[in-house]
Amino acid sequence: MLLSNWGLQPLSDDTRLALLQILEDRYVQKATVVASQLPVDKWHAYINQPTLADGICDRLSANEIRIELRGQSLRKKIIWLVILFLYICTNIFNMDKTGTLSSGMPGTLSSGMPGTLSPKSPLMLLG
Repeated sequence: MLLSNWGLQPLSDDTRLALLQILEDRYVQKATVVASQLPVDKWHAYINQPTLADGICDRLSANEIRIELRGQSLRKKIIWLVILFLYICTNIFNMDKTGTLSSGMPGTLSSGMPGTLSPKSPLMLLG
């Protein structure tokens, strides 16, 4: 699942609850990618409901792989971000030529050691 432009619009009560339920269903089973210009330390305030914010942030940060982009805007260099994403999909998640992601085997693709990437790891692209 890809959450693109996370933090640009206020979340309604229904949206917050639905997001928590979706993340709960995916928790430690499927990858979630979050792309946002909103710093992670502001996500709790953005969600604006303490109990749901705790649950959402906990599920997004569990086993996370965080890539924080700094410096000039990458809008001019977006092709490099696309190349990075395709590289990750191809080499980590075994993307085939049709663009389908498959693990090739049940369970995680990595050793499960901390710091390794598996299909269950949230990937956050921040910039």
